[in-house]
Amino acid sequence: MVLQTLWMVFLVIFLDFGSATQTDQDSTDSHALEEARTLNATNTLDLLLKNYDKRLRPKFGGRPVTVYVDLYIVDIGEISVTNMDYRMTMYFRQTWEDPRLKFSGNDQIVAQGDILDKIWIPDTYFNNEKKSNFHEITKKNYVLIFWPNGTVFFSIRISLTGVCRMNLRKYPMDSQKCMLNIMSYSYSETDAKYTWKRGHVKSVEQSPDISLPQMDLVSIRASETTDIYSTGNYSRLGLVFSFKRRLSLFITETYIPSIMIVALSWISFWINYKAAPARVALCITTVLTMITLTSAVRNSLPRVTYTKYSDWILILCLIYVFGALVEFAIINFHDSLEARKRENLNNKLRSIDVERGSDAGYRSRTESSDLKTKYLQRQMSSLREKMKSFTEQDVNVQKIDSRARVLFPLSFLIINLIFWIYFIVDSSRA
Repeated sequence: MVLQTLWMVFLVIFLDFGSATQTDQDSTDSHALEEARTLNATNTLDLLLKNYDKRLRPKFGGRPVTVYVDLYIVDIGEISVTNMDYRMTMYFRQTWEDPRLKFSGNDQIVAQGDILDKIWIPDTYFNNEKKSNFHEITKKNYVLIFWPNGTVFFSIRISLTGVCRMNLRKYPMDSQKCMLNIMSYSYSETDAKYTWKRGHVKSVEQSPDISLPQMDLVSIRASETTDIYSTGNYSRLGLVFSFKRRLSLFITETYIPSIMIVALSWISFWINYKAAPARVALCITTVLTMITLTSAVRNSLPRVTYTKYSDWILILCLIYVFGALVEFAIINFHDSLEARKRENLNNKLRSIDVERGSDAGYRSRTESSDLKTKYLQRQMSSLREKMKSFTEQDVNVQKIDSRARVLFPLSFLIINLIFWIYFIVDSSRA
């Protein structure tokens, strides 16, 4: 029994030692293989670059080199209306064939470092960019991959600011299209031709997390074309980004405050017209507030020569706010005019009373004095009738206010409905 136990222990120790020895042997072999592959790749790159002239394009003097392009859009930043531009970050990928970089083997070589400065790279640029930069944290964000058949894959991370010419006539219900053009700076179609790697649809990918603060990205459309310049015909790839502005921001920041200011001006119709300081203060305050809001909205947009949708709405609100002030001015002018007429009638009544008093002092009445008395009585009755009409002046002024309480909101609502129906129909046209 003891011998059997000792034998089992011996077998376990022997098997563990054999397994450890085999693991060490496999690790050594794997390390030796990795070193051999690294040395082989190093020698291959050194051999490829030994007589390589990066100043000349592949297939120099023969067929044009075809540059296949595809890209992945990481993020689209804010679209600036004032600066007419947009920001974008993307992985820009180019693939081309360079017969000088063919090598034997089956494995691709992924390289970094200064090799980027030792081989020919397409001089691709974006002809409608304002500025762009390469990312270098924590190292330069690019990769080069070489295939045995001479195919080169070059991917780099780029952030750029592109020009986006906008038509703001339909703001804030506008749709904008921003362009991104990709082409060679020095090589015409006889030397370099650009094409989408996987077609117009699949060559442009985008992150599902792209979200813009004021707009929605509707679509991205790719195209291929040729631009004609005095120096030759140049191959160009184009991207068209279609954006649709969200209306909610304009509603919450501009339209609702404007409606509230206009409605606040209508409160003056419920204030007695004789309380002039209160009505004037309210009307002037709403007018100045509306002017300030209009200026703030216009300062957030570029100065253009045409009238935008937002301008029509703000102008309408400003007209109605100013109209409330004009309505009080009309009432006040009418009241002042009638007050002067009432004062003139009172003066006439007093003069008639004086004349009647002087006639009453006579003891004997002549025929002429009787006629004069009757004339004065008729004058008195006529003036009293006019005075009664002036007592109804307050009622007439109140009728103007009461009508304004209905006409101002009703007409404002109707005009707003007409505006919005027109805006919706007009903005829906392509």
